[in-house]
Amino acid sequence: MPKKALALLLALPLTFSLSACSDSTSGSEDSSTTQPVTTDDAMVVPGYQLGEIPAIPVYETVSVPSLIEAPDAKITVNQTESLRSVPGITVTPVRLENGEIVDNGMAAYNVGGSDGVSGYSNDDSGVDVSNVGGEDGVNSYIDDLDGIDISNVGGENGVNNYSDEKNQVYISRVGDKNNGVHSYDDEKNGIHISHTGGEDGVHTYIDDVKEIELSKAGDVITYVNKKTEETITITGSQATYDNSKTGLSIVNDGNGKALVTLDDKTKTVDAEPYQTDFTIPEVPDVPKTPTVEANALKITMSSEVLFDFDKYNIRSDAQTVLNDLAKVLKDAGISSFTIEGHTDSVSSEDYNQTLSENRANSVKDYLEKQGVNASITTEGYGESRPVATNDTAAGRQQNRRVEFLIPVQ
Repeated sequence: MPKKALALLLALPLTFSLSACSDSTSGSEDSSTTQPVTTDDAMVVPGYQLGEIPAIPVYETVSVPSLIEAPDAKITVNQTESLRSVPGITVTPVRLENGEIVDNGMAAYNVGGSDGVSGYSNDDSGVDVSNVGGEDGVNSYIDDLDGIDISNVGGENGVNNYSDEKNQVYISRVGDKNNGVHSYDDEKNGIHISHTGGEDGVHTYIDDVKEIELSKAGDVITYVNKKTEETITITGSQATYDNSKTGLSIVNDGNGKALVTLDDKTKTVDAEPYQTDFTIPEVPDVPKTPTVEANALKITMSSEVLFDFDKYNIRSDAQTVLNDLAKVLKDAGISSFTIEGHTDSVSSEDYNQTLSENRANSVKDYLEKQGVNASITTEGYGESRPVATNDTAAGRQQNRRVEFLIPVQ
């Protein structure tokens, strides 16, 4: 048989085979359009489920610090800026006694006085107190050495101002809590709060360090994280999440569905109506309490910063945060500290207890691998120590956390 004919004859089965494979593949692609689509990790907010919009963080009510950092502290709040700048992480000076956090137990400093005219002045301490007309009169407290200036005119619904030059904290309260104009500025830590008008007025919370802005104007709530380029907007029952960095968009219609969009991909999934414990902290009352020195730092990390949903292995993108913490601990020569794991109340108590212990131990193991030679104690508290309600998504998010108690003296 001629060579050309033989080659052609041998090629026919191969051609038929390739054609058949091609048809089969084409048919598979056609049928796949009716099959469930595999979840694309890029369409999920890290730490959340497909179609789930992260809860807007609930910020604790602010107050003028009853604690000041000790001058000889091994670690100060300012030295933890790389940690504080991460959403979901807070750093707070605390006072530990017998391993437990205690509040300032000192008696209130009396600025009110009687209904008459009274005063006190001490040139050595730089303190000058004046009381005219009792609590609803004109009262002032000035401490020149510590740079504190307090004035109260007309009681709690009057004009009240507080200035602490050393700690750069300033408070202004004009009018009552419902309809007045109130502002709080903590320049050192970059926290700014303002309330104008009542419930339907304009309310804002700004964190310069985390680059976060939270506002409520009428019935529109907006959360902006400039660092991560995330925006959450709530109007009525509808909630929208937009990430301009990744292009991810989620729209929860409030009726059981969420539309997830990333570039030219879209998915519609079942989703519970978005819940939020939205609140902007009130401007604190003008304080009357002296300060005491803190002897420890409490670092709180939301579980979403470190772990995937319902897991205890540390996510790869969380390693930077723990690397920064390890560096802070090593540079300061911290010899011992405690890691506490906490959960929400979803699942059984036994399951949550085990999860909290595993999470605390995972963090300990990672820090030790980064060269932290301190004596590290781990505690798992499960759901037994909530810091917020477990009835809402935002509250449960607050309760899912890892806390570090670090003695600094």
